[in-house]
Amino acid sequence: MEFHHTAIDGSLIKYHLSKVVLDKKYYLKYGEDETFTIFCDDDSHQSTHSLHSETVTGVLSLEHLDNKMKFISIGLDHVIQVSFNDGTLSKTLLGHNERILGALELDSGQLVSVSRDGVIIFWDVRKGDEIRRIEVEIESLRDIIFLSNSESIWIKEQDGVGVWLQSGELSVKFKGLNEQIKGRHELHSGNVLIWTENSNPSLWDTEGNRIKDFNYDFSYEEYFEINTTSDLLVRTKGEVILFKENGDMLNKSEQASSLIRLHEGLCALRNKL
Repeated sequence: MEFHHTAIDGSLIKYHLSKVVLDKKYYLKYGEDETFTIFCDDDSHQSTHSLHSETVTGVLSLEHLDNKMKFISIGLDHVIQVSFNDGTLSKTLLGHNERILGALELDSGQLVSVSRDGVIIFWDVRKGDEIRRIEVEIESLRDIIFLSNSESIWIKEQDGVGVWLQSGELSVKFKGLNEQIKGRHELHSGNVLIWTENSNPSLWDTEGNRIKDFNYDFSYEEYFEINTTSDLLVRTKGEVILFKENGDMLNKSEQASSLIRLHEGLCALRNKL
């Protein structure tokens, strides 16, 4: 249940000299102007490259096998340059018309970049081609979250959180969900448990409608779904509570010590897996 934020160097706003290790041989410094300088590990050689027309704001070393020994640089000129670690230019990625906020290399090797005007572009790094784009209204980089081991992108929009497929299609929108998403888990029924930054977990149906806001806070590690009944077994504040699939409380540990034993047994089983 891990989410990945799009980012390059923690922030693409500050203008200061930054260092990025590219591999065992090369490292790079950027951030003061439109150039970046590549150094050998023993500082015996360095080369300065000017591939952007405006200040370089971010560098990301690529790790996928198809992108090995390459990195990207992002400038205020709205351009992404793909270079080999020795500084040789490989590809130029053009498509953004506003400031690029960040980029992420996906497990597939594709690159995803996000710009201030809400344009999300998927790139084939090797060919230098745009694969697809999603256009949504966003306010900051934190509004876009990639879920690991998933084909979906969670985007906080003005009227809720939209779940977009990497094909560029909107899958579902959780209407009225206005807080930053921390985690989610889909139940066997198709309903979704969602954790946000400042609220207790909430339960949503497959159409994106809110079913229930829980009065209890619990983490992903503290609940189990009972497969035979789709009930939820939750530990919170020292109690173990059994909820129905729709979020209504069925029982809690002060009334049934068997719930505590069941929860402890499930925890032990999970730890062995």
